[in-house]
Amino acid sequence: MAGQVAGLLESGGLDADSIGVVHRSIWWVQAVAALLFIAAIPYCRLMHIVAGTLIIAVRDYAQFGGRYEVMHRSQLLGELVGEGRLRLDKTMEQRVAYHDPCYLARVIGIIEPPRQLIDAGLDPSVAARVELPRPGRSTACCGGGGGRMWFDDAPADRIGADRIEEALGASPDTIAVSCPFCLTMMKDGVAAQTPASR
Repeated sequence: MAGQVAGLLESGGLDADSIGVVHRSIWWVQAVAALLFIAAIPYCRLMHIVAGTLIIAVRDYAQFGGRYEVMHRSQLLGELVGEGRLRLDKTMEQRVAYHDPCYLARVIGIIEPPRQLIDAGLDPSVAARVELPRPGRSTACCGGGGGRMWFDDAPADRIGADRIEEALGASPDTIAVSCPFCLTMMKDGVAAQTPASR
């Protein structure tokens, strides 16, 4: 949670507050002796992954003494499925389009684990995963990052409007995402389209 707060503070321009949150979160982590974190939000994952690389100083926990292993939830779930410790029923009978979150794919480079999870749940005789235009590291931004999800832009003016059209153009039954910001933006974008697209 502290990582998410620090990321939101930093993206909102409150660097001094972000550094304070980083210090407090490192203290808390050391107090409970945690070494592995599972991140649901790609921004949170980015804040920790830079342990050896300076991307944005406030996000580089290593320079403040915090050195941890962090996995995105799709990586952990993929490992569990791959090891046979988590079994998914192959019952999904839909055409699923996956949207790569920009921070997860472009910045961090996590591309295959979410796809492997989707594939693990699909019944291949009646379902398929389809790629959107601009997949992986070429992904298009949904418009949710950097605080944009709190702006009240008209649907046609939103940063991710083109991405919604690309997703709907793939004629999926379901649009899958692995970021809560993308989920909000995709749901809002689809709802803003014609009723037939919902």
